[in-house]
Amino acid sequence: MLQSKSEVLLTNEKLGKTIKVLYKLEKSEQPYFSVQYMCLKAKIPSKGHLSDVMGERRTLKLEYAKPLSKVFNLDSEQAKIFVSMAKYEKARTLSDKKKYYTQLQVAKKRLKSLETSYQEVQGVPFDFSRVFCSLGIIKKPVTAKKISHALEMDITAVLSYLKQLTERGFLIESEGCYALSANEVHFSKGEFVDMIQSYLQASQLNINKWIDSKDSIFESSTISVTQRAYKELLPKFKEFVMDTMSNLETEEGDSLVHFNVQVYPDR
Repeated sequence: MLQSKSEVLLTNEKLGKTIKVLYKLEKSEQPYFSVQYMCLKAKIPSKGHLSDVMGERRTLKLEYAKPLSKVFNLDSEQAKIFVSMAKYEKARTLSDKKKYYTQLQVAKKRLKSLETSYQEVQGVPFDFSRVFCSLGIIKKPVTAKKISHALEMDITAVLSYLKQLTERGFLIESEGCYALSANEVHFSKGEFVDMIQSYLQASQLNINKWIDSKDSIFESSTISVTQRAYKELLPKFKEFVMDTMSNLETEEGDSLVHFNVQVYPDR
């Protein structure tokens, strides 16, 4: 039984083996898929180079990592693991090895957490996320009472979210104190609408509080565009937004910031 792309990326430690298994997966669905085809699409001039990588006789040149991830149609989270593996294997210094190993583990944790669904959350998805993220700010085992006070949230709701997070393996509970066991929680695409609606409702409640603050951005416009320009710009804008969040996010954070971006055609 063939693995999914996510399973391949999560279970293989070597990039060469990962590429080989992803190749077999694509080949099983698309008979025309070949090493030569991969080289052509990723603009890898030497078929021998890629063959050697797949045979684990050499490491992949970094400039081919991202194009190759696109050849396999990896989504953004899967691609981060793929590229991080390439960087880790190419690293020469101990400090670079440590840096890219950490990036790789964070990317894998992020992909694993995609299995959780907002449909399973009992309560408000926005508050569920706030409770989880608050432990990243506090950085030490903390009681439900302290979280309730910090977030100005009802203690009963806090206890419910802590229980759900603990049951899913994202928190560790000991003697009434809670600590993180995962860096991030993401949710299934199938229930993405529930999350968006929850975040938008929270934004409505906070508009008056933050509309004039230099620490926030609230913008809303309807503009006329050409379909061609819009479709060309949208992927770039999405990448910019994702990169901005990725660059800001840190395990050493001291505050929470909410991102809400909606761009869509009138009809």
